[in-house]
Amino acid sequence: MGFYLGADIVPALIEHLNGHSARATLCRGCKMLRSEVPIPGSRTLTHPKNISATANRRFNFQVLARHHRFIGKQLYRIRLAGVRQFSKDVVALAYQQLTRKQAGYSIRKIGSASPKIRILYIHNGWAIYNVGLLWFSDADGIQCTLVNIEEFLAHPDMQDEHDILLFGYSNLLGLAENLTLTKRVWTCVHDPVEIYPEVLHWASLKPSPGAISRLKTADKVITISREVQQLLRQAGIRSVRIPTGSLLPVRSLHELDASRDTNLKILTVGRIYPRKNYELFKEIERAARERFGGAIEFSAKWDYVPLPESEYLRRLDASNVYVCTSYQEGGPLPAMDAMRRGQVVLSTQVGQMPELIQNGVNGFVCKTRSDFLDRLGQLVGNSSLLHTMRRNSLLQIQSERGTAAIADAVHRAVMI
Repeated sequence: MGFYLGADIVPALIEHLNGHSARATLCRGCKMLRSEVPIPGSRTLTHPKNISATANRRFNFQVLARHHRFIGKQLYRIRLAGVRQFSKDVVALAYQQLTRKQAGYSIRKIGSASPKIRILYIHNGWAIYNVGLLWFSDADGIQCTLVNIEEFLAHPDMQDEHDILLFGYSNLLGLAENLTLTKRVWTCVHDPVEIYPEVLHWASLKPSPGAISRLKTADKVITISREVQQLLRQAGIRSVRIPTGSLLPVRSLHELDASRDTNLKILTVGRIYPRKNYELFKEIERAARERFGGAIEFSAKWDYVPLPESEYLRRLDASNVYVCTSYQEGGPLPAMDAMRRGQVVLSTQVGQMPELIQNGVNGFVCKTRSDFLDRLGQLVGNSSLLHTMRRNSLLQIQSERGTAAIADAVHRAVMI
């Protein structure tokens, strides 16, 4: 059984555990556990050492490098182990604090220690990449299995083996509307196109009534960007956010050779959809060639089929600036891939880009063609600035979309 506990309950819990011959694991909150949290019989807590929680060292608390917050409060995650009586006692205490809220203690129950999640997808793509591989494959205490929606529709009894059905795309909910679903149902909205028309000024329009109705049938809705989360809130849909990221290998800082940043080498890649707005990219390319001449190079790869990873990495590493001209996105993933390989990103204000780009630090958010050209003008002939921003881009994506950050978001989403 697992619980997220506010820092205020930790001393009481440890005091309660005194005298029990068992062990537990304490995952630290957003800051290091320090001596301000009194632990009977122990010295100052430091990370990442194992420390004794009692004078006679009958059980230990291991402080791990994880971060947990809930409603602005610092939280600690207690993973229980040891004898059966120990678990019963701790669960009893936790429920007591949860129901009576004695002494202002804060606690949120996770549920089972290892929730079993079955992820449903339609084809190899976003749901597999983000939900299956990035979110849950390494999530501590969560078991997940991926299955094609067609197989699930043919054998709906396979839901009996899991606690949660997670529809990898929100539109898959409609395919299962005639089934009797006996488990908790979660779904994910990756891209605004799932609930809005694929047109330039889509955000000013109303979402699809059918899409909103489907989302209201789910026990939990997950979004990947603050943009979509806000729009769903306006439509009366409460959601939790788990950001996406890149699974490409991280490029090391010493691989970013400043001597090769004399010219701008601009790249964009993507599948052929109207929302990618490639016409804007072509306009930027034509105008930039006229203004900057040979100081700037452009490369674009648009196709219905994604590139093999080796070729994709080669193209990314041969460039130093990535340009996204989309008017509707969930990520976009290629821009995050580019950051992970140390590129400066210039992007429209879509998806997660405003969350990741700091103007003038690791990239630029642009609204118009003129914005793109002006920002490119700041980089042309300024190899020092370009190289600094490339380094910042690489560091930023590792901090904001690294394994620890994604794991944090996953556990918060499961907990709420």
